[in-house]
Amino acid sequence: NGVAVYGKPHVNHHIIRLLVHLVLFGLAVWLF
Repeated sequence: NGVAVYGKPHVNHHIIRLLVHLVLFGLAVWLF
């Protein structure tokens, strides 16, 4: 987990979660 090296693991984790949710939402809209 090299994210903790930057000192703001919670911020990066939040950004990654946001991107994952956007991708899942985009796939849901595209498929359904």
